[in-house]
Amino acid sequence: MSGPHPGVVLVERYRLLDVIGRGGMGEVWRATDESLNRDVAIKTLAVGRTRTRAMSERFRHEALAVAQLNQRRVAAVYDYLEVDGHSYIVMELLDGESLSEALNRTRILPAEEAAEIVTQAAEGLQAAHDAGIAHRDIKPANIMLTAHGVKLLDFGLAATAWNAGLTSTGTFVGTLSYISPERTAGDPGSPTGDIYGLGVVLYEALAGHPPFQADNPLALIHAQAAGEPAPLPVGTPAALATACLRALAKDPADRFPTAAAFAAAIRGQTARPSTDTALLASHVQPEPALLTSHVRPEPATRRHATGEVAAPPPPRRASRPVNRRAALLGGLAVALLAAVLVFWPDNGSPARTEAGPEAEVPAQQAGPQRSAVANAINTLLEDIADATETGDILRDTAKDLAKSVKNLRQRLAAGDPTDVARRLDDLNDQVTERTGEGKIEAGAAATLRADIDALATAAGISR
Repeated sequence: MSGPHPGVVLVERYRLLDVIGRGGMGEVWRATDESLNRDVAIKTLAVGRTRTRAMSERFRHEALAVAQLNQRRVAAVYDYLEVDGHSYIVMELLDGESLSEALNRTRILPAEEAAEIVTQAAEGLQAAHDAGIAHRDIKPANIMLTAHGVKLLDFGLAATAWNAGLTSTGTFVGTLSYISPERTAGDPGSPTGDIYGLGVVLYEALAGHPPFQADNPLALIHAQAAGEPAPLPVGTPAALATACLRALAKDPADRFPTAAAFAAAIRGQTARPSTDTALLASHVQPEPALLTSHVRPEPATRRHATGEVAAPPPPRRASRPVNRRAALLGGLAVALLAAVLVFWPDNGSPARTEAGPEAEVPAQQAGPQRSAVANAINTLLEDIADATETGDILRDTAKDLAKSVKNLRQRLAAGDPTDVARRLDDLNDQVTERTGEGKIEAGAAATLRADIDALATAAGISR
């Protein structure tokens, strides 16, 4: 079997039907579990990625992290497979839409609905945090709205207490608008960082945009580190606004100590929404039917495992306060080189939907070719970072490659196909030369060459 395609049966059990999601990290397929006669979702890495050991390990790690959670607010993981060099995660298949899709359609939500969604998401986060798991990529695209309430998706970037070292020093993973200030300074993901991300989600659902916006990544990070969010819309319940702003505190010690505490602070905020949101209130119903307006009639009903919410533990000591705005701003050029390239889309505005494959939707303001080029660049940079983690690329060589990719991206934006073709050839030659010098391992070099070819194809360049 060369790879996933319709009709393939994995391990004599899971029959692949069709692709229901696709992103830079891979694909999600709708499939049938023929042993249990139920529909499932099967997530697989993009072609070529399983050749990178760090990415395969991160993928397996997602399955291990989520499989231990039996929590109604977390999309369940049923199985993990490795078949013919491809890795697969078998997951619960959900009906509904992501919060990102809902906000793209409505822009804002009534205060009581936004509070309910974030409360339910916090329940799932609390269960994950109790198990030693930080999600590290909380954003609207990873919050699914179903007839059974909220489901958290895509723990592929999760860090656990037993394996938090999958991301190389000096880089981070996530989506820039939702990343806490301490993360941009190089600190690893933590439960308090997830609370910050959920605070951004709540603010965006209430205001129609994230709390910090800017024209470029460094300006955005500066605003997150030193700026203050604009006041929430008139009519937002005072207690809800207070809770939201506390979750967005610069210092992790000033945020809620647990996700459960955040949920408790906003639970029951059902004051009448302001006038500009009143037209959206007609579909709000008591839980569990609160979110049924977001559920699509197709495909057929899908099932999920449920579990009781664990009682919140005693408040934990918050991580060390981060009172170092100068450090946040002074070290950005080095620490964020890869992040600026990976997490800032070509159209110059923050990406709402740069999600894992099951949650990603195409950028609204970029054409298909530009989206394909952005994904190809992201893939190339991620593979460079992954191979550096495993020692398959020396770090100085990785920096040189990342610089070349940055320059190539600038030339792509300039729209000169002849120059772009030349630079693609130069990058390929650079990989070949460094491989001959023993600075890039042969398997990693093959992956990078495949990524360069994919980038050329996405850009419409003949080589």
